[in-house]
Formats: sequence, structure tokens, C-alpha cells
Amino acid sequence: RDGRGPPEERRDAVAVPGDIGSEDSVKALIAGTVASHGRLDVVVNNAAATFLSATQDGPLLKQTVELWDTLMAINLRGPMLMCREAVPHMVAQGSGAIINICSNSMMLGDLGNTAYACSKAGLATLTRYVAAQHGPQGVRCNAISPGYIPTKPVTDERRAKLEKALLRQNVVTRGGLPSDIGWMAVYLASAESGFVNGQVYSVDGGAQTHQGHMPDLRDFLAEG
Repeated sequence: RDGRGPPEERRDAVAVPGDIGSEDSVKALIAGTVASHGRLDVVVNNAAATFLSATQDGPLLKQTVELWDTLMAINLRGPMLMCREAVPHMVAQGSGAIINICSNSMMLGDLGNTAYACSKAGLATLTRYVAAQHGPQGVRCNAISPGYIPTKPVTDERRAKLEKALLRQNVVTRGGLPSDIGWMAVYLASAESGFVNGQVYSVDGGAQTHQGHMPDLRDFLAEG
């Protein structure tokens, strides 16, 4: 407990180690959760091989089978297993919300992160399929597609240049915060989104709202 808020609003958190790429591990995680709490209301598929994608993933011609399969196992097969194991419990109780964390990298082509982007595109499609197949049984499945969300201070000049280029795409005049994604997940998990199913929401400061040339065009027009 964090000690904040009225006692009736505080909850205990339990961390359980697991391997999202392992079928047995996912089965044990879901079964253990239901055994401990009696039901399963919300699943957030947030685990992803982000370190691997940042250090090894690249353009098509540099892809290896090992890297591709590892990223797919963690980023796509893992969430599929979580959905597969969670849905029967949600169907049995007549309700449940699944939130998949995708990525704006899946929207358009880019120079790198090929395997990562493809895995997230697959996750967006899985989201719609779960919603279509199990929505009538009370299960909602939606996804969040984050834009650039800085999670640690920039410590080198090269990274600072990259961050500046990425943030130029935002039409909200700040960088993203982890809480921006968190609050959208809270909404999608809550009764307030009860009429929402099978949707993918970009939470990206408006980066996907405009043509790619717009930041440069804005500079050009400002110069007169």
C-alpha cells in the first residue's frame, strides 16, 4: 500500500515473476491470480522486448530469424496466450477488460525496428479479433498505441537530437508521460468505457494527426 487516499480505496499489490513467452508460465500466472482473488477483471498486456528492439532490431536486410522469433514470442505470442487464458474466466463471470499496449511504430513504415513494429501490428489485429469473438460474452478488448514517451533523462547529444526530432511531430506542446498511458488504461478498464470495444487509441500528442512534412512546413511558413 502506498499510504495515500482513504483506507477503502487502498489496495495491496503482489508481484509474481513470470515469462510472457512461456505458455506454462502464462497459464500459471492466470490460474494463480484467479485462485488468489476468485475472479479476473482486467488484463493489461504491457510486457514487450523493448530493450532487444532498441539494441538489435533494425531494417529488413539486417533481420535474423532468431531476433524475429524472439520478438514475436514476447510481443505477440505472449499477449495471445494471456488473452487465451484470461478470456474463459471473464466469460464465466460475464465481464472483463483486456488492454493491449501497441505502438505508433506499427502505423507507418520507418527505417528500423521492423520486427517490433510488425509484432505490434499483429497485436492490434489480435485486439479486434478478441473483441469480435468475445464481446457478446461480456469481454472488452481494446488497445493503446503510445507515441514517444520519454522515461529517462537524455544524457548524450545524439539522443537529444533524436528526441527533438521526435517531439517535433507532436501537436501537444510537451512530451508524453507514462501517466498519459496509465490514465488511458484506467479508462479502458473502467465502466466508463463500457460501450468501447475493439478499438486502438493513439496516445501520442497528436503525432498521427498530420502529414509527415508538417513540422518542416510550419517552420517554412513561419519564416515568411
